[in-house]
Formats: sequence, structure tokens, C-alpha cells
Amino acid sequence: MEVLELHPEKQLYMNRNLGPADRAIRIVLAMLLVAMIMMEVIPAGAPAIFGLLSSAALILTAFMSYSPLYTLMGIHSCGKNEES
Repeated sequence: MEVLELHPEKQLYMNRNLGPADRAIRIVLAMLLVAMIMMEVIPAGAPAIFGLLSSAALILTAFMSYSPLYTLMGIHSCGKNEES
């Protein structure tokens, strides 16, 4: 059996793949979901929990400017000079 070694010179970086418009849309959608839950448009229970988890994921990816799903699909909504 072969042992895999980690190389310190090979580091993983999360390159930005969300542009400003995409980030703003995610924040607005998260706020709308939370507002709909608070106004009881989305019923309490499992749908509300799913909505809150979705809102948290949208906010987190917006503030990190990184979406793992976009990475898997090869999508970049930011310009070349915005990536870091």
C-alpha cells in the first residue's frame, strides 16, 4: 500500500468566482427568504429550516466571494482582474 504525502509547497487556494452583481443578488435573495419566513409566507417547520439554511449558505458564499458549486461547474462571474 502506498502512502500519500502532503506537500507544503502545494497549497489549495479559494479563488474568487463571484462578481459584485452575483454577490448582491445572493444577499437580496437571502434577505427575501428570511423575510418570507418571518411573515409566515413559508410555513414553520421543515420548510422554514431549509429556508434558513439556504439563506445562511447564500450569505456565506456572498461574503467569501466563492461558490464551491461554481467551481465544480467552471463558472466565474467576476472579471479576470478581480480574481485573487
